Amino acid sequence: MQKEHLNYYRFKIRLSEAPLPIWRRLIVRCDVPLGLFHEMLQIVMGWDESLEYRFVIAGSRYTDYDQDWKPSKGDRDAANYSLFSLMANPGQGFQYQYGPWAHHVTFEWIDREAAKIGGPHAYCFSGKRACPPECLSGVDEYAEFVEALEDDLYPHRNELLGKINYMFDPQAFDVRQVNRRLIQLSVELDQVEKDLIARRKKNKLVVLRPKECQITE
Repeated sequence: MQKEHLNYYRFKIRLSEAPLPIWRRLIVRCDVPLGLFHEMLQIVMGWDESLEYRFVIAGSRYTDYDQDWKPSKGDRDAANYSLFSLMANPGQGFQYQYGPWAHHVTFEWIDREAAKIGGPHAYCFSGKRACPPECLSGVDEYAEFVEALEDDLYPHRNELLGKINYMFDPQAFDVRQVNRRLIQLSVELDQVEKDLIARRKKNKLVVLRPKECQITE
């Protein structure tokens, strides 16, 4: 009997116009909805999910209709679109806006070897530097914040550094901690999927994934 696997897509996400290069590389299962992809990006970048977000892909905007804030006219519900339905070809780039923080995301390629191995819904295998403190107003203030960290005589140093109440290292990035959180998220998703399959069987419903999202061996 042939065994089917879901393809994985490889992405690179980069914080735009940051004073220091801040980026991550990860693979994600192709059937992941865009709203869940947002949660995964929050984990890999190190954000706190306290700000509104929006994807802009091929001229269309996608966001979360379940948030407390009201989506703009023309926004689409991110929960209704999978990565498979939106990713046209490797090399495709798109924008992920999180509050004042703009990110450039590149769909690098389809990782069929990862699909054969299986595993969590997402896995981060490389990255560089910490994301900025979320309370800052954007990359310009973050640039000042980094300078204040390095220069005891920087103007308004105490005011800038006083915006956070924890130790901050701009160079820090712990990929193992990130993947622990991604694995935990995947465990929770697997349980949700099992419950959904059980309900489908009970109600004699079958939902098929697109064949292009699968490989067969």
